[in-house]
Amino acid sequence: MELELEYFMSLLVKEFCKENQSILCETDICNGQKDLPCNCLTGLSVNYWGYIVKNCHRVSLENTFEVKNGSYCILTTYKEKRIIPATIEEKASGEYLLSDQICARAEVSVDKIYLQRNFSIDLPHMAEQIQDQALKNRNRVSEVDPIYDFLSRFIYAVRSQPMKSESTVLFAIMLFFFPNRTMRLVRKYMDDSMADKVDRSYIKDFIRRYDEFLIQLSSGGEYGFFHNFYAFFANLTGVYVGEWIEKAIENQEDKNFWKEALHAAYNRNVEERERRSSLLREVLNS
Repeated sequence: MELELEYFMSLLVKEFCKENQSILCETDICNGQKDLPCNCLTGLSVNYWGYIVKNCHRVSLENTFEVKNGSYCILTTYKEKRIIPATIEEKASGEYLLSDQICARAEVSVDKIYLQRNFSIDLPHMAEQIQDQALKNRNRVSEVDPIYDFLSRFIYAVRSQPMKSESTVLFAIMLFFFPNRTMRLVRKYMDDSMADKVDRSYIKDFIRRYDEFLIQLSSGGEYGFFHNFYAFFANLTGVYVGEWIEKAIENQEDKNFWKEALHAAYNRNVEERERRSSLLREVLNS
């Protein structure tokens, strides 16, 4: 496996194992074998993870945006080859870099693509390897650590949602943290002559609602920002994330760690929205 792709996967697996220690226990029975919905990482979440790593760690990944059966997908490619299918419909459409890591258990849920759960890893060695690579790949943006930490945990929190809900939450939070970059992907999709008219209308409607979400956030002032964020984000995506975020913040040594990252992301959205050449405006007016 190429070094950069190995680094990407190391980041993915290490963070997931930290949040799900039982995955390291070979005797543990997976959810599918318990007749429960799968809770492993999905193909969609792995693609979105690639977008996070691309923006935060300078790994040579490329991303595109598409609407697939009503799901908002940011897809990840490495050296012109997709890393993993995002949807079940894509599974038979070609070879993927991580094809051999797609779960093929008989009990696997049929609604999504899942990354197989039995990872053979040495976490201490992996942590050391990641640290060495991070020195070469670290982005110089001062907020990269809280952004990376927040978004990586966010992916794990919503992986068990239905496909459309998972995609809506992930797309919305990527818009929020990377407004200009994400809107650039959306604009390229909208300009594609092959894009379906129904899909164009679908994404345009969501961007309109996202714009309303930003306007609603501005009305509450700094004091009510977080309460409003949770409520209005739930209105936008159909998923309430406030309880999960508050619990995660409570576990942080620095309680302002993520709060400052959320505020900074909001300010970037305000700047992007007010720019004369705003890509958000271009999409809404297209």
